[in-house]
Amino acid sequence: MQCFEEAKRLVDDAYKFSRDESLRRVRREVVSPADVLRLLKQPRGDSRSAVRSADYMSQTLRLLQNRVHRVHKRSLNATDLLSREDLEVLSRISGCSARVRKPSCLSTPNLDKYRTATSVCNNLMNPRLGASNTPFTRWLPARYDDGIGEPNGFDPQRRFNGFMLPLVRQVSNNILATTDAGVVSDQAFSHMVTLFGQWTDHDLTFTPFSPSIRSFSNGLNCDESCERSEPCFPIAIPPGDPRLPTGKDSCIPVFRSAPVCGTGTSAFNFGGVANKREQINTLTAFLDMGQVYASEDQMALNLRDLSNNGGLLRVNDRFTDAGRPLLPFSTMTENMCATRKRITNITNAQEVPCFVAGWAHISISISTSISIYRYRGIAMFIYICIYIYIYI
Repeated sequence: MQCFEEAKRLVDDAYKFSRDESLRRVRREVVSPADVLRLLKQPRGDSRSAVRSADYMSQTLRLLQNRVHRVHKRSLNATDLLSREDLEVLSRISGCSARVRKPSCLSTPNLDKYRTATSVCNNLMNPRLGASNTPFTRWLPARYDDGIGEPNGFDPQRRFNGFMLPLVRQVSNNILATTDAGVVSDQAFSHMVTLFGQWTDHDLTFTPFSPSIRSFSNGLNCDESCERSEPCFPIAIPPGDPRLPTGKDSCIPVFRSAPVCGTGTSAFNFGGVANKREQINTLTAFLDMGQVYASEDQMALNLRDLSNNGGLLRVNDRFTDAGRPLLPFSTMTENMCATRKRITNITNAQEVPCFVAGWAHISISISTSISIYRYRGIAMFIYICIYIYIYI
């Protein structure tokens, strides 16, 4: 229990620091493209709770492992010294047990008529199959430095087949390098192919970064250090890089993706053995327009117009696109989309808030706006047909 309380404090403090720092940058209008990417890759709603539970569990086990090693001076799994009751309590208070156990589908209303936003209980034999906030299913097994959870290259001195791994930045420079003259327009496909691919991908997969920009174990700021310490996993910049400054302490800040309860070392808590750490998919595994309607119950409800019984999605009440509806604005006080004054140098430029939809990246894409036009047209057509059928 003592280790859990310490782990909970470390995780909560790191989350709070990261959120406060992000909001500080937004308020000061010093948000960099890297900040925007990180903010857009943050888990939200129930996904954030799922990730927090996994971090509680993994940090508790890390602290236990450190104490076991100091006392016994030999290799032991921390969970070997805990009773089954202790493991169950840890799973429960961390919130992980609720993420792993089979949900009850008997209390889900209208399940025989409608699918759920989360896809939980869509398959009664396997209620979490394809549901949001569950692990990805792998085609090939994961390969980690330690066989469980450390990514390849986390230990820069580890050799593979007798060789050191090349710097990933050097690999991308060598393979993907091109000149401006080498970029040509495709004669067969337009940019819409890319947008459609992006649109489809973001209906199926989203792996959030860890909400923390600070190391759980030593408190270092991932933006200010090139040290690798969970969740900080910086990319070293090779000498002579054509675009980025090089040097001993030159690196690109990168944050590890969030883990899933019941994978990695936390598998011990559920009667298993240590397995591969898996990554969470906060979306459903189905083409269900989750980027429009959302993949969580509360978010799906927030996107609806509840002022009447029409059941339509909310639209923007300030602007339209030549009479066609636009997505609603975010209600967050801090506005990271406030870039007009900075870009145009017009001091009295009217800033526009970020859009909101089921897809967190909506403010940088036009695809969901296009879909809401079609959605409302189809929805209104169905609504009219039902009205005619019932009353006429």
